[in-house]
Amino acid sequence: MTEANNQYEVKVRQRVPYLTLFLYRLFMFFAVCSFFAYLIMYPVKYAPSEMALAYFLLLLPEVVQSFIAFSIIGLFISSILYFNVRLYKSAMVSFAPNEISIRGKSINLVLKTYDIKKVTFMDDSREVGNQLTEKFIVYFQQKMDKSIRMRLIHYIQGEEFIGEFLRYGNLKYEFQNIDFNLDLENEI
Repeated sequence: MTEANNQYEVKVRQRVPYLTLFLYRLFMFFAVCSFFAYLIMYPVKYAPSEMALAYFLLLLPEVVQSFIAFSIIGLFISSILYFNVRLYKSAMVSFAPNEISIRGKSINLVLKTYDIKKVTFMDDSREVGNQLTEKFIVYFQQKMDKSIRMRLIHYIQGEEFIGEFLRYGNLKYEFQNIDFNLDLENEI
């Protein structure tokens, strides 16, 4: 299939299916609770901090005080955990005759070509002010409705990267523009 074992630097957006969904829901729960805490403390928004502290300690019931503290601490911890799970991880992609391997410090995936349902290539180049931002993104949709999103580090290797995929005859390909929106629920 491929003569040389070419490797490409990528950033992979990894998603642990149930953990990521749980952390997202937990983050949203604490965000809503923190909004309610903000509404509770709104009457002293423009008051001096001593008056706001007196309002909090003397006028609010202990249950409400616990709720506010719990929601703020929970929002802080869940946001750190959720965004740490959803960050792009550095990896190297290499192509073998019947598989594609993605290996990095915190990621180790071997995708068999028969497990890949569709590969979508997206050239996300746009001009921001006077500068051109160039991103080349690849989505793998697997047969179990899971997907992997990766971004090529070196945009200039995009055509060569596509060429490696085109050597696999059994894969379906799709080329999209910037407006492509994949179902993030099934992303791994």
